[in-house]
Amino acid sequence: MSVWTSGRAWAMIKQGYPVGYVIPKEGSILGIDTVDMVAGTAHPKEAQQFIDMQLDALGQLGWAVEMSYGPSNATLQSVFAAYPELARTMPSSEADLAKLYSPNWDIYNANLARATDYWNRNVKH
Repeated sequence: MSVWTSGRAWAMIKQGYPVGYVIPKEGSILGIDTVDMVAGTAHPKEAQQFIDMQLDALGQLGWAVEMSYGPSNATLQSVFAAYPELARTMPSSEADLAKLYSPNWDIYNANLARATDYWNRNVKH
């Protein structure tokens, strides 16, 4: 057993590694990827277009299909309902999302050394 993101797990599965992907019945932590524009960028218009593309339903569908990362765009719910094989590769349904815990990352990061020590003592081995 290993803890990894849906995208990383499915990348290994697609390459033939003997691994599986599940969301534990106890739930899991919601991992959030971000896309940001760097302050002072020389190309702010293009950067904003790139961000818009990433957040658009078609861009989100591309991430889901190619990387098995769950979408942040709720308009894709009907796509996942119609393609259960795709849906099973990531948290995508309301039921899946309800199992995910979204920590307060400011508090977590303030206690990162303690969390790392806990992980290393209780989970890593």
